[in-house]
Parts: sequence; structure tokens; C-alpha cells
Amino acid sequence: MTSPISASPPNRVMLVSRADRGGHPRYCAELANALDAEGAEVVVIEPAAGFAAHDHAAAITNEAISGPDVGWLRQELEIAKRLLSHRKLGGLVVFQDTSPIRLVLVALLRLSRQLAPVTMVHNTEPHDRSFQERLKHVAASAALAIPHRVLVHNDDQRALLAQRPGIDADRIDVVAHGTWSTSLVGATGTPRSERTSILVFGVMRENSGIDLLVDAAAEIEREFPTLTFIVSGKPASDDVRDQLYALAQYDAFDVRPEFVDDARAEALFTAADWVLVPYVNYTSESGVLIMAISRGVPVITFGSSSVANRSRALGLGPVPPTVSNPNTDPVTNLIAAIGLAADASDADYLDWVANLERAREVFSWQSHAQTILDP
Repeated sequence: MTSPISASPPNRVMLVSRADRGGHPRYCAELANALDAEGAEVVVIEPAAGFAAHDHAAAITNEAISGPDVGWLRQELEIAKRLLSHRKLGGLVVFQDTSPIRLVLVALLRLSRQLAPVTMVHNTEPHDRSFQERLKHVAASAALAIPHRVLVHNDDQRALLAQRPGIDADRIDVVAHGTWSTSLVGATGTPRSERTSILVFGVMRENSGIDLLVDAAAEIEREFPTLTFIVSGKPASDDVRDQLYALAQYDAFDVRPEFVDDARAEALFTAADWVLVPYVNYTSESGVLIMAISRGVPVITFGSSSVANRSRALGLGPVPPTVSNPNTDPVTNLIAAIGLAADASDADYLDWVANLERAREVFSWQSHAQTILDP
């Protein structure tokens, strides 16, 4: 059964995000342009700074809300006010994030029958496994209990949501995260020097696998002397900052614990031969994986995270065989994955580069937009 959107013209779409920088504004820009190309009338409701940072088709407008500095409650109230002004025109409302108060807003949209809510669930699990973060995640996800359309990025997320009590979405669709259109370049096809560069990139969180790299660092230096690692990204907690400091003590690891803007990120990916994504307890789509696909840089993964499963399915780089024994040491798997990359032939590398090019067809914004507009 699908949401009652008969009174909501599918050719009008409002994209809602509270973020003023990072992945969400970029995501909104790509999706807005794809929806516009499909003939939809698109309105973006996000902070002005986020909208201005990315190119949009001329017909796309932004009804700006305040940035995160004013607090999530004020942002939600501004979003509600903006949506209220669109009530008579109707359309789809695609939320790119959620919050505790969203439970009320989604319920009101359902009652109006003019604006049909759609929630894009980027993260089915909190990145930080602390009790406080898990509690916040549960509270923010409460809106999913209101029957409406929900989108996720992979089958793992869909299965996880379908099993949760209280989540009664009329429809859970899988939409692949598109590749960034501003990042598409041709890869060289072979490692560029005897010193092979491996990039570890992104916001450094508890589940980013930095602790595993620390445990493996001594053996990596000893076993793979031609490998160099650039570890770049802002730590999300003091614990992760300490892990990065410990990793920086090893000569093979160039650690840069800081926020990286888009321009510097492009340079990092251009210089990398591989992108290592050592995530654990991870079910979401990875922005780092999307950047690697966009740039044509093969990916090193291991284990059974959603990132490793995606890489394995599409052939994006070396992945050690999944070990069924849950007691298998993840550090051992991590070292094995790096070893496969270090020993890879030029022919294997070329195959992975070719698979990355094909993956860019799978990760299509056009397909994403068509799925949203399909009633």
C-alpha cells in the first residue's frame, strides 16, 4: 500500500534539509537538478549557505531557513512555516534528515493530504554507539512510525527498518546514492609510483575503524614498506582524536585531523591510488565510497559492512572473503585487505577502475529522481 498522494501533484517537490554544509546540501543540489531535468517543479528548503555552495538549475529556488547555529527546534519551526505556505499548491515533501519534532510535522502533513511526506533515511544506525547518541537517534527516528513513504540507500537498510517495531512505512524504496557530478574524472588506470598512496578520508567517528588501524599499524609498516597512508578528516570525539594521535606516531601514516573542504578533498582523491574504508558496524551508504566512485579510485574494504558488501557486489576493489566466524579478529581482516591491494597486479587494478566506471551508471541521480516521482 502506498501513501495517499492523489491530491499531491508528483511534479512539485520540496527538498528539506537543516544542514548548511557537507554532504546534505550537495546531495540536495544533485537531486534537485535531477528532479528539474525530469520536469518537476523543485523548491529547496535549507540554509542559504548550503544552497549557495552548489550549482542549481535556474528554475530551482531556495526558501532559506536559519543555519544549525540557531538550534534544531527553531529550524523545524521555520520548515513548518515554509511548508504551510505551499499547502494549497500541494506536492511531495522530501525530508533529508529527521528530528524528534518531525513526528508532529509528518503527522500534520499526512492529515492535510495536500503535501505528501517522504523521508530519506541516510543513516539507519547512529555513527556514535554511545547511549546518548543511540537515544537521540531513536527519538529522531520516531517520525518513521507515521505511515508514509520512506527511502533508503541499500537493501541492508531496508531490511533493518522493516524489522523494527513501530515503523510502519507504507512503502520503503531503495534509491542508490548518486555520484557527485562535479567530481567525474578519468582515473589513470595504474598506480602512479613505487610508493603507493592509500587515502583514509571523512569525518572520523567511533565506527570509522581508526582504532583498528592503530592496532594494525606496526604490522602494516613492517609487511608493506612501499605503502603510505594519508588519514584526513575531523575527529568527532576526543576518543577518536586520541586514536588519530596514536596513529600519527607511525612513519607510514600522515595524519591530518581537520575539516577538509571540497577543493582540498578533490586534491586528496586525485593523489590517491586507493581509498581505504575500514568502517565497522556500518549499514548506511558512505559518502567516502561515493567520492571514490566519482573519482574512479579503487576501494579497499573488509568484513560485512554495507560499504564492503557494496564494493564486493560491484567489484570496486579488493575485499577479503567474508569470514563466517563472528569471533574473527577484524584487524586480521583489515591487514588482509591491505595486502590484497599491495599485491594487486596492474590488470586487476584496471579491472577495478573499469568497474568503477560502470558503477557510476548504477549510482544515478536520474534513477533516484524517477523513483521519487513514481507514485
